[in-house]
Amino acid sequence: MPFFLDVDDTLMTFNSDAANEAVYAYLRAFWPEAAAAEFRKLFSLAVAYHQDRETSESREFLAKLNSYPVACPDGIEKPNVIYSRELYVRYLSDKHRLQVSDAQIAEAMDAYWNAMVANASFYPDARRFVKSSPGCFIAVGSDSRLVVRNGKFSYDSEYARKNRMERTRAVGLLDFVPEARVIIGDPFRKPGDSFWQECLRVSGVPKENCIMVDDSPRVVADARRFGFTGVLMDRKGRYGGRGADHIVASFDELKDILRLPIS
Repeated sequence: MPFFLDVDDTLMTFNSDAANEAVYAYLRAFWPEAAAAEFRKLFSLAVAYHQDRETSESREFLAKLNSYPVACPDGIEKPNVIYSRELYVRYLSDKHRLQVSDAQIAEAMDAYWNAMVANASFYPDARRFVKSSPGCFIAVGSDSRLVVRNGKFSYDSEYARKNRMERTRAVGLLDFVPEARVIIGDPFRKPGDSFWQECLRVSGVPKENCIMVDDSPRVVADARRFGFTGVLMDRKGRYGGRGADHIVASFDELKDILRLPIS
C-alpha cells in the first residue's frame, strides 16, 4: 500500500513568517517600507488559495499574476503562478511604480527559500511514520520557480525541478525516502492527471491501492477524482467535515484509522 505524501504542513512545518521577513528585509533596502511589507499580505492570499478558502481579493490577485506573460517550452503547461513568488515582486513594483532589476528579484527569492529551509522541521509523528513505513513516496507540487531575464519571465521545468529537489534534500527528507521515490510537479502540474499518472509510473501500483496524504483540500479532492484514496492532513482543525476519505490531524491518527501494523 503506497503512501504519497505531501511535505509542507503535512510532513514538515516551515516558518513562512521567517521567509516573508527575509524578503521584506531585502526589499526594504531599496523600497519604501509599505511596499516591502506588502509581500507578506500577498503570501496570505496564496495560502487562502492553497487551502481552498478563496476570497474576491485572492481571486483578483491570481488573475493579475496570470496576466503576466510567462514563456513555456512547447508542450509544457504553465505552472500555477499563485506560487511564483518572483511575480509577487514584479506585481509590487508595478503597483507602487518602483524599480526592480532581474538580479534583485532573484536575490529576493534566494532570501525567501534559504529562510524556508533554515526554519524547516519534521513533525514528530511524520518522522516516525516515514521511518517505519517502507511504502512511502514524496509527492509534491512545483514551487513554480521562474527565471527572469531582461524583465521577462520564463518557466524552465528542469530549473524548477532542480530547485525543488535541492530543497527536499536540504531539509533532510532524502534521509528517509530515496530520490527515486520523489515525484515533483515539474513539469507535471499537481494536482492533475499527468501528475497522478507519474505517481503510478514511479510506484508501479494501481491507483485503487494508492493513498494521497495532503494538507490541501484541492489536491485531496482531485486525487479522489482520479481514483486514489484521499487523506486530508488537517493539523490545525481548519476544515471541519470537508470532503475526503479521511480527515486526520496526525499520522498517528491515520495509522490508527487504517489499522497499520507499524510502530
